[in-house]
Amino acid sequence: MKLARLYLCLLLSLPVYVPALRAEELPEDFKLFQDDKLKDLITCAVQSNNNILQAMERVMQARAAVRIARADFYPALGVGASWSRGRELSSLPYSNEAALSLSVSWEMDLFGSIRKKVKSQDELYKVSRAERDWIMVSVCAEVAASYINLRVLQQQQIVTERNIANQLKMADLTQARYKAGLASLLDVSQSKSICLSTQASLPVIRYQITQSINSIAILLGQAPSAIRGDLALPGPIPQYNDVEQIEIPLELLLNRPDVKAAEYSVNSNAALVGASKADIYPQFYFKGSIGFASDSFDKLFRENKAVFTINPTISWTLFNGRALQESVRLAKAQWEESVAAYNQAVIEAMGDADNAMQSYFAYKEQTAFLTDAVLQEQKVLELSVGLYKKGLQDFQNVLDAQRSLLEYENALVTAQGNMVNSVVSLYKAFGGKWL
Repeated sequence: MKLARLYLCLLLSLPVYVPALRAEELPEDFKLFQDDKLKDLITCAVQSNNNILQAMERVMQARAAVRIARADFYPALGVGASWSRGRELSSLPYSNEAALSLSVSWEMDLFGSIRKKVKSQDELYKVSRAERDWIMVSVCAEVAASYINLRVLQQQQIVTERNIANQLKMADLTQARYKAGLASLLDVSQSKSICLSTQASLPVIRYQITQSINSIAILLGQAPSAIRGDLALPGPIPQYNDVEQIEIPLELLLNRPDVKAAEYSVNSNAALVGASKADIYPQFYFKGSIGFASDSFDKLFRENKAVFTINPTISWTLFNGRALQESVRLAKAQWEESVAAYNQAVIEAMGDADNAMQSYFAYKEQTAFLTDAVLQEQKVLELSVGLYKKGLQDFQNVLDAQRSLLEYENALVTAQGNMVNSVVSLYKAFGGKWL
């Protein structure tokens, strides 16, 4: 953002129209993912996540603050009625007095203090809206990441169970060969050992699956039991539209909600600088009243005795211990701090986008290599088992191939999950938008 744009806020004095809050404003859904379950979870989270609901209430509070600040533009009207009865101690008759009046008090904002304060509140309202949008984007990304991790764990469970089944078959084969005198007891023990080792990883995977479901439930603002039955069944890792290597558009990053929130904060503090300067100058007020006065209420209007007062007032603080001057310095320091925060937000947005883009292509390349590695290791295991059955090599080669195959298959599932999570990171880095 150009420096002139920041200083321009100091010159703006007219209040800005505050649009009505629309609770249905939502970030773009995950159209890049071809998974209806994920889209349903994100929709549910946006509607019921407690952090989002709190953010929406903060928007309402900021909107009310704008309206409170705008009230200073208008005169304050008041109605008063009184009746009194009394007498002097030396006189016998009582005296009565009744009055009914309408009073008005209005500050004439000649130097723009009120207008600039309203401008500041209006920008804070925009800050709250941008922060709400950023929380929405973050929650959507967290739901997607948790869902992807859940599917990764479920696929790892499938891989582990498939390997256990194959290892049990190999254990039966070594047992049969041992009975036939074609294998040693060492082969039998080793085949059972690797099977038990693989089985030992299943309880941890099941616990991690439960943990992932609980994390999703928290993001949805629901009890885990409400969604466990729906998510407990294994499902595939979400498919997505491929991402191409492009130059990251700066304009898209500048419109990221957290960056916009930092920009609006700069504007708000800039307006406060102008307001603090305006407070140094005199304040002009118009005060007055009109009404009726009589010795009793029943004669108040019949006597047509109207009274009125006009009281123009000027107030100018000549000395207050430099408090006004220091208020200007404080406002300028807060403005400069917000400018630095804005610059930092832009830099962080650029870093997030670049990291997400680079991680996607790194995991994509890793996934391609691991896919080939799994295919080769399957051939290695098949050949090792064939040679073992013919007695041409010992059982150790079969064990090594089994361990490697399980390791590569789990690594492949993890890399696939990391690649998809990188797409989620891209979505968040672009502020809920997509290229």
